[in-house]
Amino acid sequence: MVYDGKAVLPGATPNLRKQPKTVRGPLVDQIDAAVTLVLDELAQGLMLSGSGFKTQHVYPERVVKEAIVNAVVHRD
Repeated sequence: MVYDGKAVLPGATPNLRKQPKTVRGPLVDQIDAAVTLVLDELAQGLMLSGSGFKTQHVYPERVVKEAIVNAVVHRD
């Protein structure tokens, strides 16, 4: 989920910036889908600077996948 601002505002009209995305299916497929979603979001992190485009986020795919796999493995 992506929120506007620094705090979650619950209620009839939450401050969601985008529609939430649900990932379902076998665990391995969920991990792959989550990695794809995160990398797609990070790819949108381009901003126009004085000299042209510069990347705000540069994370290797293996780092994103490791973070997601660790989150899944260590969940309660």
